[in-house]
Amino acid sequence: MNGWLAALVAVVTAVVLTAVFFVVVITAIIFSIVVVVWLADVAFGGCLFTNTSPFATFR
Repeated sequence: MNGWLAALVAVVTAVVLTAVFFVVVITAIIFSIVVVVWLADVAFGGCLFTNTSPFATFR
């Protein structure tokens, strides 16, 4: 049973780490897209996020 238990723990650990990795990667992609959109918004004069852009105070 110890072999089965070790295999089960290894599989569960691998699944959890993979899930966490994908969540982090997806979050980073979404965050980078949002930052690029905000920077483009600032570059073109704030047409998209006139009031909601965090960079609006720097203009």
